[in-house]
Amino acid sequence: YISYRTGAPPNSSTPSGHWANWDGQVRRMVSTVAGNSSAALAGPYVDMDVVLDTEQIDAATFEGQQGDDSVNCYQLANGSWIMFYGTTLDSCPDKSSPRTGCAQGFQRNGRTVAFASSPTLGGPWKRLQMQQTTIQPLPADSRAKQSGVEPNMENPVVTKSPWQTGYHAVYADLLNGSIGITFSDSGVPDSW
Repeated sequence: YISYRTGAPPNSSTPSGHWANWDGQVRRMVSTVAGNSSAALAGPYVDMDVVLDTEQIDAATFEGQQGDDSVNCYQLANGSWIMFYGTTLDSCPDKSSPRTGCAQGFQRNGRTVAFASSPTLGGPWKRLQMQQTTIQPLPADSRAKQSGVEPNMENPVVTKSPWQTGYHAVYADLLNGSIGITFSDSGVPDSW
């Protein structure tokens, strides 16, 4: 799940609206009831640890002030796990850090997703340093092409295809407020 801080940090000149949810972390919870029954799914749950955080040494340079904002894990045919995780593409015109507040100004440049991998669902997870600004082709006449803005995507949810070999991902296409869908034969990050 994602946990956020809220409220502006002290001495920040970044507009307060940008601090509604910031420094998001991917965290792991485990049910105290063993198994996969409805009782186990109902919990209660125990917060185990931080899985991804923008303060970790392998945090990608494009992980913005909002931190990690979405997560979805899926298992590959070889038994390993892949995680789509999302973040905002933020920048400060003066090159200060959008994670701690811009000294002057603030720019939200869209949203993106990236990948992490692990041999087990419980981790440890390793970022793959592969940013996906979009997993949908840009039509030549799209608003994105006209404005020079890359599409914004968020919250990809991956499932194994029930009718053919491979995986489907459904995601929010924030550029035009629609839902996108894409397919991968293998599910490996560079195949989307």
